[in-house]
Amino acid sequence: MAKIYSARQAGEELGLPHLEVIRRLRRGDIDGKKLGWNWVIAQEAIDNTRTSDWYTKHLARKTAAG
Repeated sequence: MAKIYSARQAGEELGLPHLEVIRRLRRGDIDGKKLGWNWVIAQEAIDNTRTSDWYTKHLARKTAAG
């Protein structure tokens, strides 16, 4: 069974604020499902996000900013 994360937990894994995770879920940048009021994200989606173009650019900007 795959590990499932909430938006807050996914944010902790990715180093993003949970509101940014929700924003990216709504835009389709992160794969996830809405269950009632909550978003659920599979481990595979988090792994895919780590290799995505927008995420690597985000990390580069974050590193450059200090």
